[in-house]
Amino acid sequence: MKKIKYYILLAILTTATVAHAQYAGKKYISGSGNISFQNNNYDHSTSENYSSYGLGIQIGKFITDTKSTAWTFNHNLSVRSYSVYVNAAQNDRITDIGKFQFAVGRNVNFYKHFTDKLGIFGGPGVNLQYTLSNNRMAAEKKASHYFSLNLGVSGSMYYRLSDRWWIEASLAYANPISLGYSSTNEYTSGRWENSRSLEYSLKPQLSLPTVGLGLRYMLK
Repeated sequence: MKKIKYYILLAILTTATVAHAQYAGKKYISGSGNISFQNNNYDHSTSENYSSYGLGIQIGKFITDTKSTAWTFNHNLSVRSYSVYVNAAQNDRITDIGKFQFAVGRNVNFYKHFTDKLGIFGGPGVNLQYTLSNNRMAAEKKASHYFSLNLGVSGSMYYRLSDRWWIEASLAYANPISLGYSSTNEYTSGRWENSRSLEYSLKPQLSLPTVGLGLRYMLK
């Protein structure tokens, strides 16, 4: 009787293990996005309108049941529409790009599957990022081009809705090492000036962001 119970228990454990061992070799696409609008009215003739969106995509593959690698692509854009004072009877309305950002990277994630539906994952990643920032106030203009190489780590959790669809929630992230190069063109006092700089950053602290949700689609 004891042997029968032992074999039943072994069969249950084996079945549970197999249930968690269905990811190796599978490919996936995951994505998240956000959009926001803001309006500032300073008086009856002056206002600022901001709109922005962000989009993140990952294309990855499970190397084992508890490890995956992925290419990451992130894009952010913000647009600003505002009034520039000309004289007492006229304000010019100007719309320009406040910030344009694009990044491509590579990451490795390690998984802990608590059940066949719920788990956490995280790991290191590296990305190359380009940022264009514009700032204009009256007759002054400033445009900055920034290139950076970033080494980071992140953590998330997932809930499996079905065999194909997962919900992902970001939990924490850190960018401990960053190396950047910037080039800035500034128009002030009737002339253009250019400046360049090389920057580096060491930030070992861990950030806990507002939880962001995304979707993952498992390919065949």
